Amino acid sequence: MSAVRRPRSARTPSTNGARRALQRALYSAETRLAKYPSLALPLARLRGEGELVDETTDLLIESFPRCASSFAVAAFHLAQEPRSVRVAHHVHAPGHAIAAIRAGLPALVLIREPEDVVVSNLIRHPERTVSDVLRGYLRFYQPLRRFRDGLVIGTFKEVVGDFGSVVRRINGRFGTEFVEFEATEANVQRCLREIDEHWRARRGGSEERLERIVPRPSRVREDMKEELRARYRSQAPQRLRTRADALFRELTAGSAEGGAPVIFGVRLHERTSTSDVRRTLGAFLDGGTTRRVFTPNPEILLYARDHPDFAALLNGADLALPDGAGIALVQLLRHRRRVRRWPGIDLAELAIRQAAARGDRVMLVGGEGDAGPRAAARWRREVPGLAVEAAGSGVSIGEGGAATSPQEGRRLIESIRAAAPQVVLVALGAPKQERWIDRHAEDIPSARIMVGVGGALDVWGGGLRRAPRPFHALGLEWLWRLAQQPRRLPRIVRATLVFPWLALRERPAVSGTRDPA
Repeated sequence: MSAVRRPRSARTPSTNGARRALQRALYSAETRLAKYPSLALPLARLRGEGELVDETTDLLIESFPRCASSFAVAAFHLAQEPRSVRVAHHVHAPGHAIAAIRAGLPALVLIREPEDVVVSNLIRHPERTVSDVLRGYLRFYQPLRRFRDGLVIGTFKEVVGDFGSVVRRINGRFGTEFVEFEATEANVQRCLREIDEHWRARRGGSEERLERIVPRPSRVREDMKEELRARYRSQAPQRLRTRADALFRELTAGSAEGGAPVIFGVRLHERTSTSDVRRTLGAFLDGGTTRRVFTPNPEILLYARDHPDFAALLNGADLALPDGAGIALVQLLRHRRRVRRWPGIDLAELAIRQAAARGDRVMLVGGEGDAGPRAAARWRREVPGLAVEAAGSGVSIGEGGAATSPQEGRRLIESIRAAAPQVVLVALGAPKQERWIDRHAEDIPSARIMVGVGGALDVWGGGLRRAPRPFHALGLEWLWRLAQQPRRLPRIVRATLVFPWLALRERPAVSGTRDPA
């Protein structure tokens, strides 16, 4: 007599239990092997999952499941229309990202807060436990830590809230020219429709099942989340939960700029072109808040090394671009990649010209003697119609960023407020100028950009000559400054010898930082 096959609904609890145990074992094995490109890619090819990276790939978008990768892929393709681009995606294996990085391809890795991603995965895969998903999360992102300088990190919230800014970071990091996604209602709805249609064609099944698995907003899933959040908080092993939270914070520390160098605990952003800096400054000027812009050089970083509070202040910058040949040298020796240097005076000139083009007002603060008024006069001659004024000449500022005379300090702020500038360039020298900006950013409501510019006013005012271009190209500005100001010898020794020595002995680190625009 032949055996009678039980329908699914009639299978015994022991059968279901064995099936769930097998599924969990297979998931554990897959997540363990996924960090090896030589195994992850053939396995994905065998299963027919995702689009694999190859020599025709324009961009890789990868993530642990349920981190908005479907929306990112749809939005990216939509933004590039009518241009055809090839995106490698949805393998959900760190080995896939590693393969792209090793091939020198632009790579975007998405990440989501552990609790949210576990809850979403449990809805999609009820057979898994909280611990299963947390371990999978750790196995996905931990191998990518050592490749952090070769990719851009985007969070779930960034992707669904402003994917255009993520594309902007990709362009800045890799020198690409992808079109930024515009998050209009029509564009967002089109992406969601395409995701829905793709999953219906791919998976089929009942509406209830589709609501559980399709990666888009769903009322069914929202109704399930509260119960699953309570389950997460009660069942997640504290050790795994702590590790996952720490890993998320590490990869998304401070801001979202992918692969930014970290030296002595200070995160530095990167910009590869003048046009990219202009876009960032333009976004700042269009915004409604005051943005702090710094250009840390070796001297500033050495000071931050000995003053943790100052390092924290620098990490709060909306834009912190590296200045100085020593930083470029350290990054080249550390990570075998070149970092563009951005002297404060160059950044200031870009800000002034951008302000002039928009009809915005500029205020120059500080400078030696009458350097400020002379610098303002020079800019008015060079850019007719530019509204630029100077203030603060002769005002003594302490290392903490406060005027030594409170009365003079109040008068300075009042004069700046009366001028209502959108761009404020502060030439007090480090760390005074950074501390002054941090102290007074909210006191100047008209300001949209405040930049620490060091000795720029002295150069513009004619008190100092800037190094010729060949010196700058060779990273020898320090030699030019030494010839003009021999008293700077101790500072130059620290910047050119002490800094690289200490920085290269430091354990290398890179971190995501909040992208400024």
